[in-house]
Formats: sequence, C-alpha cells, structure tokens
Amino acid sequence: TLLQHIYHYILFDFSLWSKTHFAVRIGHIQYLSTIIKDDRNYFRKKYGVQFFLDIIRTYYITTDISCLNEEDSKTIRVS
Repeated sequence: TLLQHIYHYILFDFSLWSKTHFAVRIGHIQYLSTIIKDDRNYFRKKYGVQFFLDIIRTYYITTDISCLNEEDSKTIRVS
C-alpha cells in the first residue's frame, strides 16, 4: 500500500534524515516513536528490533557519519 511505501522509502530511510538539521532529526525520531508505539506488532514484524539497533549504530553513534557532536548524538539515541 501507499502507506507502507511511505514508511519504507521515506520515513525509514535514515540516509536521508541523517543529513538534516538537528531539530528536524529530533522531530523525525519523535514522530517515528509515536507511530511505532501505535502499532508495535506491525513494526516489530516488518522491521524487527535489530533493524533499529543497526540504524542507531550506523547513523547516531559514529559522529563522522552523522555530522553531529557527541551531545547531540546522545540526545537522539535517548529519544
């Protein structure tokens, strides 16, 4: 469906979101948190926990890739 394509190609494409300003990244993470909480079983089945752990490791731990300072990276990980 269209909604699933939006999730896959836009909302969960962190290579796009990792290039935005810090405030946009925080808003994106908070929005994802909201939609995931609304339908946990769907997102767990579709993406799995490991997917999200890999995203955090890839885009929000290494500051070279994320272009964020350590404090901002920590703020996103906590979100």
